[in-house]
Amino acid sequence: MKYKNIIFMSIVFLVGVGVNLLLSDFSGWKYLGTFFSAFFGGPVFSVLVAVVSSIIDTGIGTSGRWILLAGHLLLGLVTGVMVMKGFANTFWKPLIIFIIGLVIVTLTIYSRSTIWLMEAQGIWSLSDIMYYFLESPMKYFVEVIKLGCSNAIPIFVSVYISWLIPKIAATKYDFKYKAKY
Repeated sequence: MKYKNIIFMSIVFLVGVGVNLLLSDFSGWKYLGTFFSAFFGGPVFSVLVAVVSSIIDTGIGTSGRWILLAGHLLLGLVTGVMVMKGFANTFWKPLIIFIIGLVIVTLTIYSRSTIWLMEAQGIWSLSDIMYYFLESPMKYFVEVIKLGCSNAIPIFVSVYISWLIPKIAATKYDFKYKAKY
Protein backbone atom coordinates (compact mmCIF):
# COMPACT_ATOMS: atom_id res chain seq x y z
CA MET A 1 0.00 0.00 0.00
CA LYS A 2 2.81 2.44 0.79
CA TYR A 3 4.46 1.79 -2.55
CA LYS A 4 1.24 2.77 -4.31
CA ASN A 5 1.20 6.06 -2.39
CA ILE A 6 4.85 6.77 -3.22
CA ILE A 7 4.27 6.04 -6.89
CA PHE A 8 1.07 8.11 -6.93
CA MET A 9 2.74 11.09 -5.23
CA SER A 10 5.73 10.83 -7.58
CA ILE A 11 3.34 11.00 -10.50
CA VAL A 12 1.53 13.98 -8.94
CA PHE A 13 4.89 15.73 -8.46
CA LEU A 14 6.06 15.06 -12.02
CA VAL A 15 2.72 16.04 -13.55
CA GLY A 16 2.60 19.22 -11.44
CA VAL A 17 6.11 20.30 -12.44
CA GLY A 18 5.46 19.34 -16.06
CA VAL A 19 2.24 21.33 -16.23
CA ASN A 20 3.86 24.38 -14.60
CA LEU A 21 6.76 24.27 -17.05
CA LEU A 22 4.54 23.58 -20.04
CA LEU A 23 2.33 26.56 -19.23
CA SER A 24 5.10 28.87 -18.01
CA ASP A 25 4.74 31.21 -20.99
CA PHE A 26 1.07 31.84 -20.21
CA SER A 27 0.83 34.30 -17.32
CA GLY A 28 -1.83 33.02 -14.93
CA TRP A 29 -1.93 29.46 -16.24
CA LYS A 30 1.57 28.60 -15.04
CA TYR A 31 0.27 27.93 -11.53
CA LEU A 32 -2.07 25.10 -12.57
CA GLY A 33 0.46 22.41 -11.61
CA THR A 34 0.92 23.96 -8.16
CA PHE A 35 -2.82 24.01 -7.54
CA PHE A 36 -3.15 20.50 -8.93
CA SER A 37 -0.47 19.13 -6.59
CA ALA A 38 -2.00 20.98 -3.63
CA PHE A 39 -5.39 19.38 -4.16
CA PHE A 40 -3.91 15.92 -4.73
CA GLY A 41 -0.91 15.86 -2.40
CA GLY A 42 -1.22 18.64 0.17
CA PRO A 43 1.23 21.33 1.24
CA VAL A 44 4.47 19.36 0.99
CA PHE A 45 3.96 18.42 -2.64
CA SER A 46 2.57 21.79 -3.68
CA VAL A 47 5.61 23.56 -2.18
CA LEU A 48 7.97 21.09 -3.87
CA VAL A 49 6.23 21.50 -7.22
CA ALA A 50 6.20 25.29 -6.91
CA VAL A 51 9.86 25.59 -5.94
CA VAL A 52 11.23 23.04 -8.42
CA SER A 53 9.23 24.41 -11.35
CA SER A 54 10.21 28.00 -10.47
CA ILE A 55 13.91 27.14 -10.25
CA ILE A 56 13.84 25.18 -13.52
CA ASP A 57 11.82 27.89 -15.29
CA THR A 58 13.59 31.09 -14.20
CA GLY A 59 16.64 30.11 -12.19
CA ILE A 60 17.77 31.91 -9.04
CA GLY A 61 20.17 34.56 -10.37
CA THR A 62 18.70 38.00 -9.66
CA SER A 63 16.54 39.49 -6.95
CA GLY A 64 13.50 39.47 -9.26
CA ARG A 65 13.85 35.72 -9.64
CA TRP A 66 14.12 35.29 -5.87
CA ILE A 67 10.85 37.20 -5.55
CA LEU A 68 9.24 34.82 -8.06
CA LEU A 69 10.60 31.84 -6.14
CA ALA A 70 9.25 33.22 -2.85
CA GLY A 71 5.87 33.89 -4.47
CA HIS A 72 5.66 30.36 -5.87
CA LEU A 73 6.67 28.94 -2.50
CA LEU A 74 4.08 31.03 -0.66
CA LEU A 75 1.36 30.12 -3.15
CA GLY A 76 2.13 26.41 -2.84
CA LEU A 77 2.27 26.55 0.94
CA VAL A 78 -0.91 28.57 1.42
CA THR A 79 -2.88 26.54 -1.11
CA GLY A 80 -1.70 23.22 0.29
CA VAL A 81 -2.45 24.19 3.88
CA MET A 82 -5.89 25.51 2.95
CA VAL A 83 -6.72 22.27 1.14
CA MET A 84 -5.44 20.26 4.10
CA LYS A 85 -7.63 22.33 6.44
CA GLY A 86 -10.79 21.54 4.49
CA PHE A 87 -11.07 24.28 1.88
CA ALA A 88 -11.77 21.68 -0.80
CA ASN A 89 -14.84 20.11 0.75
CA THR A 90 -17.59 22.25 -0.75
CA PHE A 91 -18.07 24.16 -4.00
CA TRP A 92 -17.66 27.68 -2.62
CA LYS A 93 -14.55 27.14 -0.44
CA PRO A 94 -12.09 26.98 -3.37
CA LEU A 95 -13.26 30.53 -4.10
CA ILE A 96 -11.33 31.60 -0.98
CA ILE A 97 -8.27 29.74 -2.27
CA PHE A 98 -8.71 31.60 -5.57
CA ILE A 99 -8.88 35.02 -3.92
CA ILE A 100 -5.83 34.45 -1.73
CA GLY A 101 -3.93 32.86 -4.63
CA LEU A 102 -4.79 35.79 -6.89
CA VAL A 103 -3.50 38.29 -4.34
CA ILE A 104 -0.24 36.32 -3.91
CA VAL A 105 0.31 35.96 -7.65
CA THR A 106 -0.52 39.60 -8.42
CA LEU A 107 1.73 41.01 -5.72
CA THR A 108 4.55 38.65 -6.67
CA ILE A 109 4.46 39.52 -10.35
CA TYR A 110 4.13 43.25 -9.66
CA SER A 111 7.00 43.20 -7.14
CA ARG A 112 9.21 41.30 -9.56
CA SER A 113 8.46 43.72 -12.40
CA THR A 114 9.10 46.71 -10.17
CA ILE A 115 12.42 45.33 -8.91
CA TRP A 116 13.57 44.59 -12.47
CA LEU A 117 12.57 48.10 -13.55
CA MET A 118 14.46 49.66 -10.65
CA GLU A 119 17.51 47.52 -11.41
CA ALA A 120 17.41 48.64 -15.04
CA GLN A 121 17.19 52.31 -14.06
CA GLY A 122 19.78 52.03 -11.30
CA ILE A 123 17.39 53.07 -8.51
CA TRP A 124 18.54 51.71 -5.15
CA SER A 125 18.58 54.52 -2.60
CA LEU A 126 15.55 54.97 -0.36
CA SER A 127 14.93 58.55 -1.54
CA ASP A 128 14.97 57.44 -5.19
CA ILE A 129 12.53 54.63 -4.45
CA MET A 130 10.18 56.97 -2.56
CA TYR A 131 10.34 59.51 -5.40
CA TYR A 132 9.67 56.74 -7.92
CA PHE A 133 6.50 55.58 -6.17
CA LEU A 134 5.23 58.91 -4.90
CA GLU A 135 5.50 60.50 -8.32
CA SER A 136 2.08 59.11 -9.22
CA PRO A 137 0.80 56.57 -6.66
CA MET A 138 -2.58 56.10 -8.33
CA LYS A 139 -0.85 54.90 -11.50
CA TYR A 140 0.76 52.03 -9.59
CA PHE A 141 -2.49 51.13 -7.86
CA VAL A 142 -4.26 50.96 -11.24
CA GLU A 143 -1.41 48.81 -12.65
CA VAL A 144 -1.82 46.31 -9.80
CA ILE A 145 -5.58 46.16 -10.40
CA LYS A 146 -5.03 45.60 -14.15
CA LEU A 147 -2.49 42.87 -13.43
CA GLY A 148 -4.91 41.19 -11.02
CA CYS A 149 -7.72 41.34 -13.59
CA SER A 150 -5.51 39.82 -16.30
CA ASN A 151 -4.66 36.88 -14.00
CA ALA A 152 -8.13 36.41 -12.48
CA ILE A 153 -9.70 34.12 -15.07
CA PRO A 154 -6.71 31.76 -15.51
CA ILE A 155 -6.23 31.38 -11.76
CA PHE A 156 -9.96 30.91 -11.14
CA VAL A 157 -10.17 28.19 -13.80
CA SER A 158 -6.92 26.60 -12.51
CA VAL A 159 -8.26 26.40 -8.95
CA TYR A 160 -11.59 24.90 -9.97
CA ILE A 161 -10.05 22.44 -12.46
CA SER A 162 -7.64 21.35 -9.73
CA TRP A 163 -10.58 21.04 -7.32
CA LEU A 164 -12.80 19.14 -9.76
CA ILE A 165 -10.33 16.45 -10.86
CA PRO A 166 -9.84 15.00 -7.33
CA LYS A 167 -13.60 15.27 -6.72
CA ILE A 168 -14.30 13.13 -9.75
CA ALA A 169 -11.44 10.75 -8.98
CA ALA A 170 -12.48 10.45 -5.31
CA THR A 171 -15.68 8.74 -6.34
CA LYS A 172 -13.62 5.88 -7.74
CA TYR A 173 -10.37 5.97 -5.76
CA ASP A 174 -9.43 6.70 -2.15
CA PHE A 175 -7.65 10.07 -2.02
CA LYS A 176 -6.21 11.86 0.97
CA TYR A 177 -8.30 15.01 0.67
CA LYS A 178 -11.52 13.66 -0.76
CA ALA A 179 -14.86 15.30 -0.15
CA LYS A 180 -17.04 14.45 2.82
CA TYR A 181 -20.50 13.62 1.52
